[in-house]
Amino acid sequence: MKKKHYIIIGIGFALLAVVAALLLSYVSDNTDSRVVEDEIRGGTVMQVADGKEQYVNSKYHFSFIYPAGFSISTFIEGEGDVVLVQNQTTNESFQIYIASFDEPWPVTPERIKQDLPDMVIREPLYVALGGGAFDALIFKSEGEALGETREIWFIHDEHLYQVTTRSDLDALVGAIFETWQFQTT
Repeated sequence: MKKKHYIIIGIGFALLAVVAALLLSYVSDNTDSRVVEDEIRGGTVMQVADGKEQYVNSKYHFSFIYPAGFSISTFIEGEGDVVLVQNQTTNESFQIYIASFDEPWPVTPERIKQDLPDMVIREPLYVALGGGAFDALIFKSEGEALGETREIWFIHDEHLYQVTTRSDLDALVGAIFETWQFQTT
């Protein structure tokens, strides 16, 4: 009787293992990891003409076009979300930090200094980006890892966007931000 008991338990575990394996196989074969990532992190990438790609962020309702060869990753940092755009072959990258912000435009150097008193702010200038669709404060700063940086800060829909890149990437990032669009929700 003991032997029959062990056989029944063994068959039960074997059946559970087979069912679990079949379920895992079905899920992995029928799940697009990019779609799952979009649901979790809010962004998708699609091909567009002329060797370029478009990033669409469904959480914050924006998109931009960038050269092929870059990868995009997203993660949570502190109270906000980060979109990291990088080309590991050319060592070009920029980061977008997005956090809730309920103060009105414009973001000023004085306002930044209230929260970040040690931040270096050089050559501040207000510019129109997104093909003239929105204004941003751009300035040079310093970063421990990057050296001289270019910062682009703007507010949209109660969120503060802080873009950071190396200052020698002004032309690349400027061209990308000319394609930036906010979608209406």
